Amino acid sequence: MRVIILLAFSILFVYTSSFCQSNISDEVKEIFNIGKDIIDRNVNKENIREHISYEQSKIYAKKLSQAIVNDPLGFNIYLSQEYLKWKEETKKNNYKPVTVKPAYKLYMLEQVIENYFGETFSNVISTPYFLRVKVIALTTSIYTSKSAKIKTKQTDLLVEVEDILKGKKYINIGDSIRISYLNWWINQCDIKFEKGKSYLLPIKLTECIENEGCINYTLKVFDNECKAIKEIENELVKRPESILGNMTAVKWQQFKSEFIKKYLNF
Repeated sequence: MRVIILLAFSILFVYTSSFCQSNISDEVKEIFNIGKDIIDRNVNKENIREHISYEQSKIYAKKLSQAIVNDPLGFNIYLSQEYLKWKEETKKNNYKPVTVKPAYKLYMLEQVIENYFGETFSNVISTPYFLRVKVIALTTSIYTSKSAKIKTKQTDLLVEVEDILKGKKYINIGDSIRISYLNWWINQCDIKFEKGKSYLLPIKLTECIENEGCINYTLKVFDNECKAIKEIENELVKRPESILGNMTAVKWQQFKSEFIKKYLNF
């Protein structure tokens, strides 16, 4: 087991080291420019359909999905860089914002997509990784936030990647990776991770906050019920309806096919 864990962290180090060497893509920068354009046109949640058509929102959705899948680290870094610029400009202007926060640009873009396609669709396409994994080991520790100065319980899942729905550019089937989450994120969820069991997990990279790092994998929890996290038993995906609509119990290959059709080939 010790050898497996050391190998997993070696893989993660190589992956993140090569990842950090890449430049932020134009795709990522375009996403924030689109968000700014939406705001400049005085679009809000109530008048979205007056200003933006279904076809245009579909184009936006494709661009957001591709940017996040192709450059998830660049996306996080760019958001952090733009926030620091905004913070400095606001400080120089006697703490009166000159422009909107970069995160608000992203928020308004997601609102446009959600208005036409729904909240679940918006959440899924803005998630860089959807992985089927088998849990190899679980460890718990105390996470200390440098920015908020709080301590809370954290769980680390060492997993083997069994299949990939999103994220094939940087992860391969058979890879061992570590996925972290704070325990309170899933306190209200009907999910319990167990060694040897398989799950479908929505995963993102940690946010770049106060130099705490943004190259670690973490769960992306959409809601208090963790509907996007799926247990897989005997090749049967449990509770698929929250992702695939009216489908009930379904075999993995059918779930995979329907997921790709709905969220990748739209």
